[in-house]
Amino acid sequence: MPELDNLSQDAHRILQTKSSHIRSLMRELCAIPSVDGAIEDVLTRVVQEAEMLGFDSIETDSMGCLLASIGEGPLTVLYDAHLDTVGIGDRSDWEHDPFVGRLDGDILYARGACDTKGCIPGMLYGLWLARELGSLDGKRLVYYGSLEEQCDGQAPRVLVEMDGLKPDVVVIGEPTDMQVYHGQRGRVEFALEIKGQSAHASMPHLGDNPLYKMASFLTNVVKLNDRLGKQESPVGAGSVAATDIACTTASINAVPSEATVFLDRRLALGEGVEEACKELEACIPSEWAADATLRVLVYDEPSYNGFRYPVDKVFPAWQLPEHDPLLNAALETYLAAYGERGSLGMWPASTNGTYWMGVAGIPSIGFGPGDLRFAHRIDEHVHLDDVVQATLFYALLPAKL
Repeated sequence: MPELDNLSQDAHRILQTKSSHIRSLMRELCAIPSVDGAIEDVLTRVVQEAEMLGFDSIETDSMGCLLASIGEGPLTVLYDAHLDTVGIGDRSDWEHDPFVGRLDGDILYARGACDTKGCIPGMLYGLWLARELGSLDGKRLVYYGSLEEQCDGQAPRVLVEMDGLKPDVVVIGEPTDMQVYHGQRGRVEFALEIKGQSAHASMPHLGDNPLYKMASFLTNVVKLNDRLGKQESPVGAGSVAATDIACTTASINAVPSEATVFLDRRLALGEGVEEACKELEACIPSEWAADATLRVLVYDEPSYNGFRYPVDKVFPAWQLPEHDPLLNAALETYLAAYGERGSLGMWPASTNGTYWMGVAGIPSIGFGPGDLRFAHRIDEHVHLDDVVQATLFYALLPAKL
């Protein structure tokens, strides 16, 4: 196989002939809504591109996620960039159509531009380019158009544990600002249900208001979050936040009979669900602990094709060690592709890596255009030149594996 520097020169030359195609594809993908897991239309467009590029195999898994592969051999390298996006919120908040997008010089503003449609064109053309460079000896490269936004890690779990495809290496396509990421915090989603007793709001002393109980619990949660923030972890300290409240009440003029608070507990490396559960239980005041039930939430919504696969909403933290061969290969690839040394980073948010590396232990790295700070916002954007240039990393990495 040619030296990586020679491959890089060839890759740059070939990429110049495809730059306009990649830019056009990027804008087309953002123009196709794929919110709330409705990925069928954008999947169809990606399939068209994969067919045009001559992928060897194109199929969907049980969940309806896309598998488009090039090459064959004992080493399977999977490139995961999810096809779904979050919603747009209030349409009137957007100065431009969030799907048509707005082009400001080289910057494309659109829903999904950063998170994470910006990775898809580079992955498709990167796998194609790897074949053009002759880098596929003994390797099967798979683009995985997954689902992630509604329950990260669920789609990979289905692929591995039900459909039986367990890759050897995973490249996670999420915004990393064109740097190499190798870990993230985990999380658990909890619900605390608090029983009370209903009464007419004009006579609250006849009832037992669960919202007042919740207030004392939340005060302790704030203190817990402060303690967690003082602990050190390679992927960042743990945290906990109350994110929603629901009540069971006869009317707006009644004391509720039950209240539920939902909690997002971010996990530092080494923290687990049992430890997190005990910490939250300790926040419940003893005088009404018998009225409270803490539980881990379960995700059981069907995929767009009707497939169901219930999972506990437990997502482990993970970190690929800095001495891992995959991480070394990624940094050498970065140097060959861009002529400078890349830096390492960690995601503060969650990705499908919670399953790939966090549960299945599959060596995983992340790389993609876009800055995570702009994900899910109305000014979400990506530099189109980065979308094009990311292709080089995706294409050259297989030569180092």
